[in-house]
Amino acid sequence: MLLKRLLWDEIGLILSIINKMLETYDKTKVVSSQYLNDIANARLGYDKNRDWLVLLEDQELRRQIFGFYSELLTLTSTANILNDWALKEFYPEYTQSEIPTVMNKFKDLTKEGNTIREKVKPLPTSGRS
Repeated sequence: MLLKRLLWDEIGLILSIINKMLETYDKTKVVSSQYLNDIANARLGYDKNRDWLVLLEDQELRRQIFGFYSELLTLTSTANILNDWALKEFYPEYTQSEIPTVMNKFKDLTKEGNTIREKVKPLPTSGRS
């Protein structure tokens, strides 16, 4: 099913961006807005095809996919807000305490993403690309 292939590819891309973001954050303690923008762009396949998820017979899988993308949107929105210059300037203690929490939630989300990828993993094709 093409939808599963889309999810496999897209979630894989999203997870690689999140992993790069977490690696950079661990080294610098900075969340680059570029990674957050890349995540938003990487999820366009889901955003454009979300209605087709009803074709997946596995209700639990549909719930996991909706949950993954919902949490992804919440976390990227929260990280963007915490990256706001004014918030950092006037509430530095708040942003310094909340950013690590958000990064840990991104780390947890990668586990969920890997679980979903295993469930939608495309079957190998015989010599066709």
